[in-house]
Amino acid sequence: MAALGWLELGNPTEALAELERIEPELQSEPAAQAARLECLMAAKAWDEAAPLAELLCAQCPEESGLWLHFAYAARRRTGGTLEQAHEILAPMRALFPNEWLIAYNLACYLCQMNR
Repeated sequence: MAALGWLELGNPTEALAELERIEPELQSEPAAQAARLECLMAAKAWDEAAPLAELLCAQCPEESGLWLHFAYAARRRTGGTLEQAHEILAPMRALFPNEWLIAYNLACYLCQMNR
């Protein structure tokens, strides 16, 4: 909660520091990892955020927001592309047909790729 509070204040550095204070055996819990992902994305640390988002998607595939985060971070990491983001998110359209943000992001990716 403290880490998310720092994020609300616009300070991802302090938010990450709060997460480091969590007991080591609890840092791998999905809630702690999801908070870490939010911090990394706020800090624009895409190279760290993308693999963490991928791990969280494997652990919690029913969470549509994690797939959005994964695509977003994968596009922005070093060497990331619109095509990679599209490949990640395209199969999720069928799994989450009522999640408008997935459809919107896919449409944006396709437009940016002139498709």
